[in-house]
Amino acid sequence: TLNRMFIINAGYGFRLVWNGVKSFLDPKTTAKIHVLGNKYQSKLLEIINANELPEFLGGKCTCADKGGCMRSDKGPWNDPEIFKLVQNGEGRCPRKSLSGIEEKTISVCKNVTEEKREVFEPEETYKKAAAEMEKFIDKTVDTGAYPTQEHHKAKNIVPDPKDLLLSPAVETKGYLYGSMMALLMGIVGVMRLTKNMPRKLTQGNVYPDGVTVMPTQEYRAMVKRMTDLEEKCKSMEAAQVAISMEREKVLDAALRRVDQLELQLSETKKALDETMTRQHEIMAYIEKKKKKKRK
Repeated sequence: TLNRMFIINAGYGFRLVWNGVKSFLDPKTTAKIHVLGNKYQSKLLEIINANELPEFLGGKCTCADKGGCMRSDKGPWNDPEIFKLVQNGEGRCPRKSLSGIEEKTISVCKNVTEEKREVFEPEETYKKAAAEMEKFIDKTVDTGAYPTQEHHKAKNIVPDPKDLLLSPAVETKGYLYGSMMALLMGIVGVMRLTKNMPRKLTQGNVYPDGVTVMPTQEYRAMVKRMTDLEEKCKSMEAAQVAISMEREKVLDAALRRVDQLELQLSETKKALDETMTRQHEIMAYIEKKKKKKRK
């Protein structure tokens, strides 16, 4: 059996759904379930000791020897004192006689029937209900939906308002209808909240406060300036490409000219070397001739 249950960090949507679902549960069970919001630590510490409450819930328990509070198997089922009491038979619930319970239920039923009798005893309610039902039947007969004989039969078939109000089927039907309507309203409220929250965030980011609206003329002038700047940038890029191509051509021509000059220079150097060697040979030949004449 459930002793107590605490639901923490419950939002507005969950509270709406809980109010609708609560009507389907047992009143004793719903009394044991406590729905808490963000400020739950003070409420938990009033009921649970701080040494028995984990740190992430506002307590001081860490369960370091068991790898943390989430992994520990701490509870009354592992308490040695409670285990001894159960083994000795002291923790068992004593048997109770059902006579008191039967008398209590009978007294409750009597009170309910007495309250219903007090509510429906005035004759004015019966007269009003009967008059309203007769008016409704008269209107349907006047429109021509039923003949006069069926009108008299319908008057005889009309049940007593006391029977209608006291029938348990009508009461259970109304109770279920109200519960279903409460549940549907809670679901619709949650859907509206979840639908509107991201929209507000996106609108706040896209359209911040203090946004100035630009006139159409200024906008067109700005667009025109941007297009002019783009055209100028494109023309400059094209001119740079053309200049670079021309420079490359001039540089290639200069390199080719240098290569040609190097070839010519090497040829002239070779011819100069040949002439120098030829000159040395001639000079040596002349000196030999001079020596022969002196002799």
